[in-house]
Amino acid sequence: MASRYRYLPLLLAALLLHPTPSLVAQIPLPTPLEHYENYNSQAAAFQLLNSLLSEMDAEQRQQAMALAAALRGGRSDQVTPQRLSQLLKTIDWQKHRHQILLLALDRSEALAVVPKTAQQWVPIIHDALLFFLDNVSQDRLLERLAGQIRLPQDTPRSQRILAFAERTPSLQKIGQIMARYPSVPADVRAALQTLENSISTTSRDELVAYISEELGPETIEAYQIEFADEILAEASVGAVIEAELTVPGQGTRRRAVCKAIKAYAIENLQEDLEIMDGLTRHFEEHASFYELGSIPLSDMFQEVKNALAREVQVVEEQANLRRAYEYYSNDPKVKVPEILPPSNQRITFMEFIEGGKITSAFPGDAKARKRLASRLADILMIDVIFAKHDEALFHGDPHAGNVYSYARKGERDPYRIALLDWGLAGMLPRTQRKQLIQLLLGVYLKDGKRLRNNLSALVEGEPDPSPEARLRRREIVDQALADAKRAKVDPFTVLGNLSANLAQEGYSLNFNLLLFIKSQITIIGILEELDPNFKIDKHTSSRIRGQILKETPQRLLNTVWFPGWTSHSYASMLSNEDIRDAQFKAVGGAFKKVGGWIWKGISLPFR
Repeated sequence: MASRYRYLPLLLAALLLHPTPSLVAQIPLPTPLEHYENYNSQAAAFQLLNSLLSEMDAEQRQQAMALAAALRGGRSDQVTPQRLSQLLKTIDWQKHRHQILLLALDRSEALAVVPKTAQQWVPIIHDALLFFLDNVSQDRLLERLAGQIRLPQDTPRSQRILAFAERTPSLQKIGQIMARYPSVPADVRAALQTLENSISTTSRDELVAYISEELGPETIEAYQIEFADEILAEASVGAVIEAELTVPGQGTRRRAVCKAIKAYAIENLQEDLEIMDGLTRHFEEHASFYELGSIPLSDMFQEVKNALAREVQVVEEQANLRRAYEYYSNDPKVKVPEILPPSNQRITFMEFIEGGKITSAFPGDAKARKRLASRLADILMIDVIFAKHDEALFHGDPHAGNVYSYARKGERDPYRIALLDWGLAGMLPRTQRKQLIQLLLGVYLKDGKRLRNNLSALVEGEPDPSPEARLRRREIVDQALADAKRAKVDPFTVLGNLSANLAQEGYSLNFNLLLFIKSQITIIGILEELDPNFKIDKHTSSRIRGQILKETPQRLLNTVWFPGWTSHSYASMLSNEDIRDAQFKAVGGAFKKVGGWIWKGISLPFR
């Protein structure tokens, strides 16, 4: 079961799809399993067409034929949601609703996002998407149907999937997450990566009109705001446009970017959030059919809904941005944009950041990309875990569209990194990071006892102390380690799988630590894209080795005082006992070597 929950984001993707708390499926669900073997979309389309034509009168058939002729003639722009709506309103298309939705889903090829190694998830995602289509508002449904119908027959599946997710914040957000999963087919993954900041659903004039209305003419005039001719970037919920302004009293013009929440996104996101409640009940009622086991759906949905709701919480994002700006103010390797007036509760103005998506930096220069990968791992992983602050701040949504290679003219350091979009951020206190180190060390050492002793970092409250619960946790940990050994995955993926299995057992997970683990999985995907040969284990061992060597004098003193032997007061948060365990169990070549050096040093007084 553990390997199955490696694809938990796919379940979340399926469950992020839809409207009101009382919703139920109008079409028959669950879909019988034989459907996936026997369904023939061409035959189903021919049968549906014959049925619809036989029920139309002469005028309706003429309208339908006109739309078909427009498609055949390459005039797909004539097949608008309005024309389609007019035609459908004249016939009893609800009688054929199930067939239409099945064909629409099949034509979208949305199931292509499911990796070949996770085909057991197909019934879950298939029915979740059908539920979405079945309950989405009629205008959005017709818009989606028209969008698929207008696509030429030879349209690649990747573009069909993007069309299916168009103007749907929840689907686009999940697409951003799946965009960095190596197991997703390469063509689909490349298309999903465009969702990070290359969406195009809002015109420049619409965006400027919305911003101007929110600010008011007095503010526009006071700051002498002028907007660029084109939108700079657009994501699932927000859009960004470059601007120039003058802060009253300062005189000089400043380049800025203005971020606004798209009006339609707020409305559509609300509908998506409401639909999830109906999906919750559907999967709970049919848990045995979908083999969901004891997954705590309500808790999962609540977590997902909270994450989506934060997408439109502008004030909270601004607070995170100010905190991050202050947190990184003395770090020359990191750039966080400064918030500028006239930001308000709906609109955010920030200083303009020169550069681009980190995955597009230094094209063709493998050496530079490798150095950039190393810098990224240091900033978003190593520096967070070993932060000198009592509480370490981290970016909660570090997909490539939010992480830029900061290339300012005349910049001495070409590997600076800019961190954008702080809608999702977290804090890890030192006590929790100590336990995280022990969890990671437990994975490296394949030490189940060490993992079990630190599970309290992953769950809210103390784990159930009963013998039965302890035995079950032992089984969960042992299975996670066995899966890791078999699949040879990175330690954060192991912890992610372990967390998913704990959730399955009914444990409430610690939000900040789980968010950090998920963010690291995203970062590892970016690192592999920057440098296919990047080894996160080797990089981490190298950094820890350097830190431990700096601590050698203090560690030598602690060898003569037994309580100091188990002290985690070092910057590395690793005790001498941890280093001994690492040496004896040989975590890896680099760590084994440094463990040998340190062990020789700290054991010298007893020889």
